[in-house]
Amino acid sequence: MATESGMSISTLLGELITAAAILRTETFDEARSQASQSGLPVGRVLVMSGHLGEGDLTSALQAAQMVREGKLTKTQATQALRQAYHQCMPLGDVVDELRDYTPQTMLGELLLAAKVVSISKLARFEPQARENSLTLGQVLTRYGIISISLLSDAVQLLVLVRSNQINFQQAAATIYAICCSQADLDTTVAALTGKKQAELDQSRIGKLLQAAGVINDEEQLLAAEMGIESNRSYGEVLIEYKVLEPYVLDSAASLQAMLIAGSLTEVQVIDLLKQVIARQAPLHQILEELHDLKSRVVALLKAAVLINDDDIAYALRQFPAYSDDTARALIAAKFIDLPTVRKAVHCLKLMQAGQINENMAAVALRHSNRRGVSIEDAIKIMTDDRPCTLSTLGLKIVEAVQDHWEPPPQHLSSVAI
Repeated sequence: MATESGMSISTLLGELITAAAILRTETFDEARSQASQSGLPVGRVLVMSGHLGEGDLTSALQAAQMVREGKLTKTQATQALRQAYHQCMPLGDVVDELRDYTPQTMLGELLLAAKVVSISKLARFEPQARENSLTLGQVLTRYGIISISLLSDAVQLLVLVRSNQINFQQAAATIYAICCSQADLDTTVAALTGKKQAELDQSRIGKLLQAAGVINDEEQLLAAEMGIESNRSYGEVLIEYKVLEPYVLDSAASLQAMLIAGSLTEVQVIDLLKQVIARQAPLHQILEELHDLKSRVVALLKAAVLINDDDIAYALRQFPAYSDDTARALIAAKFIDLPTVRKAVHCLKLMQAGQINENMAAVALRHSNRRGVSIEDAIKIMTDDRPCTLSTLGLKIVEAVQDHWEPPPQHLSSVAI
């Protein structure tokens, strides 16, 4: 393999121009093909076709020559050429700065490529960050060089770069566009890549942890930046610094998978994560308890004669994705609604507290649902403000069964059909 000193200027020129994101590789290859046919230098073809200006070509040729002579590394030459191109500066002026300093962080390199921070500022702030055990993002935001919002966007883009969902040049172009047009990250990424942010980045653990109150915005952003620079997930960083317990991270990862698969909504995921943290219980235990609760809710709804086996069978046929969640299938099929489910859960809590028995719960739920009153009011009406005896309760159940044979509400009959 040829060394850099043995490489042709044309080859180095192509590598540097494409690495600096001045031209796409396909554009340079096409120009090289035209140069081969015409006998002209590839740089001249690029100028004639309007892809490069004369000054840009001069800087690129100088950079290639300095790499060939060993005066600059390819990395230094790429950074110098990128900065000279975007800031319309002579290459020599940029090289004088670069010879003394090269970005030490991915964030620094990205902000430099996006023309947000100069090499001189990086040479000042990166060492300062290391000396004070801070991240570059912390220092730059504290001095007002960049905003928290821009730092967040940059870190998210670097996550996408690390996972090979976008390339570095796209990330730099996105940051540049955000600074110039004040557009939001999702819109800018979609315009440059043709994809929505949600399609690119499936990692939502940080947002879930924030929504569940486990970490705050600053901790999430700090851990994400530290993870980028050390090639670790921010979850690992949070565990290392005792901000997060391993079982919480595992639970969040499992819930994220369920959210992506569509088996749980974001609200449900956040609620479950809060329960994991509050009870310090494993996720599988809470899920088992939730499944048991839903089964008891369905049983109580049946006992209250609000649904029957035919309703359940129809709902599960129409919504097979909810085969393990009958209550959700019934809601989707519009046999019941969320307020009714919440009333059923409330009845179960009263049963657990010993305030009512199963029969009274069934009658109270049916009466509450039909009359539009609270469970407590339904119990009062049922018992006439007196303790409910077995005989009066039996009468209420008979009345409830008789009510069942009344014509159902129109929306239910249309669903059943």
